[in-house]
Amino acid sequence: MKFDDLSIIKNQLLQGDNSCLEIIFKKHSDFCIKNLKSTTGCSSEDAEDIFIESVMNFRERVISGQLENIGNVRNYIYTTCRNMWANRVRKNISQEKKKDDISDFLYEELAEDPFIKVENVLEEERLVGFSQKAF
Repeated sequence: MKFDDLSIIKNQLLQGDNSCLEIIFKKHSDFCIKNLKSTTGCSSEDAEDIFIESVMNFRERVISGQLENIGNVRNYIYTTCRNMWANRVRKNISQEKKKDDISDFLYEELAEDPFIKVENVLEEERLVGFSQKAF
């Protein structure tokens, strides 16, 4: 069996046989994790999580028929890993921006209110920390 044959992988997955995913993990995990770490600077744990998520994404797309023709399974999964990492970075930047905006707003409001006491400032800082966890 030619392992990169998508039709064989699809048939196995549709029959409930996930053994091809084990082969994908064994055959491509080192390459994808190592290269993701070296090109993005992410941690081993993040790279492993992203690799697993990418393989699961691959599985779902194959089963649903969204993937009909790819040249190379390893390259497809690695590209998915890179895209997932980029999405995480964008999401984190967006969340940091929201946190900064909330902090700036609260401090501006506090600075303009002459009736705010130091104790209230500390409470506001606690609330900012709480709101940041919500995002």
